[in-house]
Amino acid sequence: MSRKLRVALLAAATALAFADSSIVVLGPLLARCGRARVSMPGGDDFGKRPIDMHLKGLEALGATFELRKGYIEARTEGLRGADITLDFPSVGATENIVMAAIVAKGTTVLDNAAREPEIADLCHFLNDMGADIEGVGSPTLTIHGVSSADLSAADHRVVADRVQAATYMAAVAACQGEIVVKGAQLEHMDMFIRRLREMGVQFTDQTDGILVYADGRRLRSLDVQTLPYPGFATDYKPLVVTLLTVADGVGIVTENLYP
Repeated sequence: MSRKLRVALLAAATALAFADSSIVVLGPLLARCGRARVSMPGGDDFGKRPIDMHLKGLEALGATFELRKGYIEARTEGLRGADITLDFPSVGATENIVMAAIVAKGTTVLDNAAREPEIADLCHFLNDMGADIEGVGSPTLTIHGVSSADLSAADHRVVADRVQAATYMAAVAACQGEIVVKGAQLEHMDMFIRRLREMGVQFTDQTDGILVYADGRRLRSLDVQTLPYPGFATDYKPLVVTLLTVADGVGIVTENLYP
């Protein structure tokens, strides 16, 4: 593959990723500037990407929206705390609401919040900056609003990417051998590791990461269903489907989150 082609593919992948991420800047822009104009989500085409929970949550905090020619235009005269319950533990909606609520007047209680390690990592980072978020890691987040002047810069190390770590683990499972995935955290990947153990892959927690090894025996098939965290993530599904193609028996993978 030529260097030009590699660069073009990387640029395309990055554009797709950030096209879908545009909505996540809505909350912090409203909190910081009182207004925002962002494009509708795009990204890879694997189904509809409803943003109703994002908008309902931010509306509860005091924002108003207009949709114009593929753009979302948002304004607020001042965000205020509210009690919000998500219909589904959406990662993006949780991020948006939390980042807006940290400077809203009063207290926001967010129920059925997403519980992914990345959400907890974001909350810890915001708390380090001066935010006041309670219940981190639980489905109920209580956010006590602070003044923007109370927020300050902070140093933070981003939590390890679970899907990237899982990709290396699945490669070892398929090809045999062993690998140490540095920085990976066992407790963040519990369901994925539990299911791969059922297939015959072995894991050892280490101080610097996770040791993964396959001893040459053929993998065993199993049935898997995707669910919100801490269940089996949709992002792990292609990896397990690949492993099932070289495993003994019949495996069934059921997608419960996306069409």
